Amino acid sequence: MKEIKAAIIGASYALNVIVPSLKKIKKIKIIGIYSPNIRKKETDIYKFSKLKEIYASNFDFLIIATPPNIQFKILNQLIHLPKMIMIEKPLCGPKVSNKKIYFLNTRLKDTKTLVDFSFARHPVFKFLKKFTIDNELTIKNKIIIKWHYISYNNKNSIKSWKASMSNGGGVFYNIFIHLAYLLEWTFGEFNFINDINKNKILNDKLKLKLELTDHNNLPVDVSINSNSKKFLFYFKIMTSKGLLEIYNTSGDHFGIFTVSLNKEKIKTFKTNKKFIDQRSNYVLDLIDSFISDRNDTANIQQLANLQIKMNNFIRQYEKKI
Repeated sequence: MKEIKAAIIGASYALNVIVPSLKKIKKIKIIGIYSPNIRKKETDIYKFSKLKEIYASNFDFLIIATPPNIQFKILNQLIHLPKMIMIEKPLCGPKVSNKKIYFLNTRLKDTKTLVDFSFARHPVFKFLKKFTIDNELTIKNKIIIKWHYISYNNKNSIKSWKASMSNGGGVFYNIFIHLAYLLEWTFGEFNFINDINKNKILNDKLKLKLELTDHNNLPVDVSINSNSKKFLFYFKIMTSKGLLEIYNTSGDHFGIFTVSLNKEKIKTFKTNKKFIDQRSNYVLDLIDSFISDRNDTANIQQLANLQIKMNNFIRQYEKKI
């Protein structure tokens, strides 16, 4: 078994989610981590003093777990590209031009890349994709998706890039991008419907109209609210075999998911683990699949295409409002 040397750039998410995942993979050795926000007491992993020290080190796998705009700068600064890179989504904030995204995408085309779309690793979404294929389901009517919750930042009045769309956050870039990837991973390409009267986008909530290009442009209605008093995740699909629904009212993004067909329960996914431990398990599954070459993870080319589509839409939207 060949050892994979991994270096990490990032702080809280890296320490709480990614590091525990990496420590469970025997072939990975963490050589160090860098962030100006990491204090000595927070980890026993070697702490690089500067980014330049990482760049001068010998490693195979670079993991970047930083806010989007910082991530983009780091990727552009890399002189010697490692064999593998794991990045966060979105790739960058909307202020970065498509030209720069295309350039970075081209530069990394020969590097093996992984995007942290860990939400799609939840068993309920793997089940949805397999159930759809195995039962040869076709979509007969529009898909309705609702994701309502109160974010940690909103609940505690914390200012963060995650609440700012211009910095690559807001529910459009921080939350909707998970659903966008999930839709394309499960059902194929989608497009935005560029109608100012059918879309509403704020930092903490949105309503979007999409269409599935691989399914005769069938509509998709998306509603996200990160400042909601009640928690709800709801996925409704009218299929050739009836109404397929996925819902979660547990108050936990990775909590109890129930799948029903024509109002009859067919599967329940339940966990007693804390949110942070669940997230770490899905990242573990993601990274393990990536280094094992199972070809079921997203790469930078897919993320770049998705991000450019989202950027083009939001720029057109902002011109019209």
